[in-house]
Amino acid sequence: MMTGTPVSTLAKLIATVTTSTEQLGSLLQADTESLEVLKKESEKLQQSLAKL
Repeated sequence: MMTGTPVSTLAKLIATVTTSTEQLGSLLQADTESLEVLKKESEKLQQSLAKL
């Protein structure tokens, strides 16, 4: 399924999530409609974590 060691995969996931969260935070300040985007990204993250 996933390539790389679990640790490196998890590290990449955390880095991606951190970046996404910062970007979403900026969007939320600019546009409240981004709450829907945040919900979708959060669901994707939960699904990704469930696969580990």
